[in-house]
Amino acid sequence: MIKKFLFVIIGVSFLGNISFAQNRLNSRLFHTKPPLFYSPSQIKNLDLSGFAIYVEEPVDHRSDFYGEVVYKKKKVQQLDEFFEKPTMIGIQQKIKYDLSLLGASDSTDTVRNEIIITPVVEVFYPDVRGFFWVKSFAKVRLVMIAKLANKELINKKYEYFYITDGTDKEFEGSVVMTIEQCGNVTIGMALRKVLDEFYNDLYNELNATTNEAGL
Repeated sequence: MIKKFLFVIIGVSFLGNISFAQNRLNSRLFHTKPPLFYSPSQIKNLDLSGFAIYVEEPVDHRSDFYGEVVYKKKKVQQLDEFFEKPTMIGIQQKIKYDLSLLGASDSTDTVRNEIIITPVVEVFYPDVRGFFWVKSFAKVRLVMIAKLANKELINKKYEYFYITDGTDKEFEGSVVMTIEQCGNVTIGMALRKVLDEFYNDLYNELNATTNEAGL
């Protein structure tokens, strides 16, 4: 009876230490501060060669959503800055990178072709389960505002939750990645999903505006 009691005490203590270590792991997920993983955009039909696009630094509203449930009982919590650059700058640069590949310029001769994009970040949260990573998930929610010559084209909230054990075909990493690498790929993919939905809406809105103008 005493041995059984001691076994239970040891087991509870062990699980408690795992939980404590897991919380510390996720509060500073990337101690090496890697660059944000750029998951390649899947948008191919958006041609921005006739536009100059200015992407403002994202507005950081993450603190307003601490405590929101992400997955099962896991809630969004404050994390240290875990990328090479501040998170807001990393998101801004990812958007700029995508748009440059779609032909956008950062200068123009006419105000008519200038698009201003203002991202608002509500949730940007990665999490990894297990010491050798068994499951990784990430939630990203942005409000994207786009204006063309002071005309509002888009003001919409975009959200994506991605979870993986590394074996799904969509995952852009591998099962032999470190915890940090896996978390980085997972949050990068969730961000790409959100941004691609925005780019698709931008494509539709620009087409509608062009048709209205008879161009």
